[in-house]
Amino acid sequence: MRGHTSFVTQAIWSADQSRVLSCGSDGKIRVWDAKSTECERTFSPEQGSRADITITNLCAVPKVDGEFIVCTRSNTVFHMNQHGHVLRSFTHAKTTGADFVQCTLSPGGKLVYCLAEDQRLYAFSFDSTDLVHTMQVHEREPIGLAHHPHKNLLATFSDDGMLVLWKALAAV
Repeated sequence: MRGHTSFVTQAIWSADQSRVLSCGSDGKIRVWDAKSTECERTFSPEQGSRADITITNLCAVPKVDGEFIVCTRSNTVFHMNQHGHVLRSFTHAKTTGADFVQCTLSPGGKLVYCLAEDQRLYAFSFDSTDLVHTMQVHEREPIGLAHHPHKNLLATFSDDGMLVLWKALAAV
């Protein structure tokens, strides 16, 4: 499967396992047919002036086929579908120094957690897109995060070798 013009940052399977979605530093999301390996479509979350922004990761929306969260190296995360339509967006007010580096969803899909370069964790309500909580999680550059698939635990990790477990917010 060739098509990205720069490095791929993540690939995920569609819920029905028939497609692979990939994203990369070229700012593109590609939808691939898993059997033929052909690229079915290519799109960007922002069709405007920042369409070349790095996409750091994708998260499938639980129990909803064809929808996912797109984390861009900006202050905005997008809820999109496999046809390239932005369904909603999640944004914090800082415009510099706080770009998101990675995001994840709570297992029930009620909260969107975003780790930012300002060492803060931002939690958004999936339904309302409201920012419901922020907190300082690291002293050095954050790298990523993961939500436990069954428990109310969130892990964040940074470039100083720290892995921290946090009690995640109760679903709003």
